[in-house]
Amino acid sequence: MKWRGFLIAAAVFLMAGGSLHPAPDTSLSFVLATAGMLGSSTWVVAHALMLVSFVLILIGLAGLLRSGVLSENGTHAARIAVI
Repeated sequence: MKWRGFLIAAAVFLMAGGSLHPAPDTSLSFVLATAGMLGSSTWVVAHALMLVSFVLILIGLAGLLRSGVLSENGTHAARIAVI
C-alpha cells in the first residue's frame, strides 16, 4: 500500500507548487506577462515542486497497478495514465 503515500505526497507537492506559481499580470501583453512570470523568484521553485509531484504520481500509479485492486477497466485506464 506504499502507492497511497506516493499519491498523497504528489498531491501535497502539486498544491505547494501551484500555490507558489507566479500569477501573470493580465494588463500586459502575453509576452510581457510571461516574461514577468519567468523573472519571478518563485518560478523555478514552483515548477520544481510540480515536476516532483508528477514523478510521484507516476510511481504511485505504477504501484496502484501492481497492487491488483483495480478492476479490468481501472487497470486499463491506469496503464494509459502511466504511459
